[in-house]
Amino acid sequence: MDDNRQVTMAPAQLSAVLPPPVASALRAHGGAPGRLRLATRSDLSADGRFGEQWLLLDSQHLWVIGRDNGSATLRYRLPLDKVEDARVERCVGNGLLQVTVDGQPQVLLHYSNELTERFGRVAHYLHERAELGPDVPVPDPDADSHRCLACGRTLPEGAGKVCPNCIQRGKLLKRLMLLARPYWGRMGLIVLLLVAGVAVDLLPPYLTRVLIDDVLRTGARPELLIWLVGGLLGLQVVRVVITIFTNRTNIGVSTRFTSEIRERLFAHLKQLPIDYFDKNQIGRLMTRELKGERVG
Repeated sequence: MDDNRQVTMAPAQLSAVLPPPVASALRAHGGAPGRLRLATRSDLSADGRFGEQWLLLDSQHLWVIGRDNGSATLRYRLPLDKVEDARVERCVGNGLLQVTVDGQPQVLLHYSNELTERFGRVAHYLHERAELGPDVPVPDPDADSHRCLACGRTLPEGAGKVCPNCIQRGKLLKRLMLLARPYWGRMGLIVLLLVAGVAVDLLPPYLTRVLIDDVLRTGARPELLIWLVGGLLGLQVVRVVITIFTNRTNIGVSTRFTSEIRERLFAHLKQLPIDYFDKNQIGRLMTRELKGERVG
């Protein structure tokens, strides 16, 4: 096979493409890309700098191959049956994947904190394989990762699978407005109250100017004093009343709207098949519903 071509692995395996130098190094040390069961990449080199290292597994062996400047070098080749344990460890600014072979800990590779979940799944698989044998299913290192499947950006914590960068805000707003159709009248009232509040806030500076310039400074129209002071006091009372009505209406609409959405979410959950709940933790689903997040 031409070493300058990228190697595509079989559909049942867990990585689509191996760089040609990595595939060549794997063949040179007894491996075959077509027999790999897992292939995943670290983003740090062996010396801790930004680089590339590949962790490769077939049914019998584990390889760690570093790639630098177009060439690839084998760093480790271990029989999987000799791996007694595996774990990940967090360091300052990075993490490491460590295995135990013949009772001795051995660091296979380092990675940035962004890839902690990926190599955590690899470590869990190696640990389970050491305890339960080779029949343990191989995980997908990138399954349920905190990356958007569309743009590849890291998802913020608590966002689930909703990417803020890819979300179509126009359609989301339209859908929310349709859901809020029963509350359009009250929402319009809230807008009017907000506009009225702004208008009331604009009047006191004008009355204060008249009070200072035309009454207090010149003393020309003292009869306006009582009216201006009364007007300022009345505006404050009106502003308080508007604020109270705005807040009460706003709280009523938001509470009923949120309650209705949660009722729809709960009704949708009750219609889902049993295997959905077998694949998802009940506590996580309830937490997402109570927080008003979108349940898939």
